[in-house]
Amino acid sequence: MSKNTESRLRTLAVAAALLSAHSVHAYQEAPELAEKAARGELPPVEERLPDSPAVVEPVESIGTYGGTWRRLSIGNRDIQLDNRMGYEPLVRWDRTGRSVVPGLAESWEILDEGRTYVFHLRKGLKWSDAHPLTSEDFLFVYEDWLCNKEITPIFPSWLKVGGEPVEVSAPDPHTVVYRFSLPYGIFLEALAFRGYSVVLPKHYLKQFHPRYVDKGEVERMAEERGLTPWPRLLGRLANFNENPDLPTWRPWKISVPPPARRMIAERNPYYWKKEPQ
Repeated sequence: MSKNTESRLRTLAVAAALLSAHSVHAYQEAPELAEKAARGELPPVEERLPDSPAVVEPVESIGTYGGTWRRLSIGNRDIQLDNRMGYEPLVRWDRTGRSVVPGLAESWEILDEGRTYVFHLRKGLKWSDAHPLTSEDFLFVYEDWLCNKEITPIFPSWLKVGGEPVEVSAPDPHTVVYRFSLPYGIFLEALAFRGYSVVLPKHYLKQFHPRYVDKGEVERMAEERGLTPWPRLLGRLANFNENPDLPTWRPWKISVPPPARRMIAERNPYYWKKEPQ
């Protein structure tokens, strides 16, 4: 097949993908993602979104795809892909900063006079590497991170009531339960403020955790990278601003990390939100 024929077929495939995106039952997407889907590098957009994507209402009007967003950063701590440019907690503040609205959790119930909070995740959520995002990823943070004193010597105070740490369970892949010993009336607000820190990709990070891998092997990996003791290695690999291999659920994923002079973040093709149209 000639190069011209290959180029023409590729153009037709992209055009077909873009055309199908405008059909009544299909989603639209950024042209560069449509091109990847047409080439078979990504599944169709309908397969990448959860069953009920969050809807983002525009401030003024719906924008156009494309372009480059340039920012000035004084260091890796100033990138803020994990909160400032990636504010995507379990529940979140609305634009007024007065009300808590759904985020990764589509809905929730408050039981036992404020002692128990039950969150229902959106079904079909995916990490940026296409792996399912489930309640196991929240349980991983609780059991393998916060309750491990080598990683977290002091349990976070915002997850304690009356001096007692929260208990977290995952009765099914789409449900996360937080239980406190006493009523915690502002837990939703606390989650809206800090909730981006309660979920991590278990399927990726467990390969560096002694609960799932021989501790000697983890210590060897940490020594090879100059990140001893081993919790330093795990902390570095769990940093969304520094590790391009770390899957994310946020809109942007670092692809050229610091200390590069020009750091680059690219769109997450499995981002779980859409515009009204």
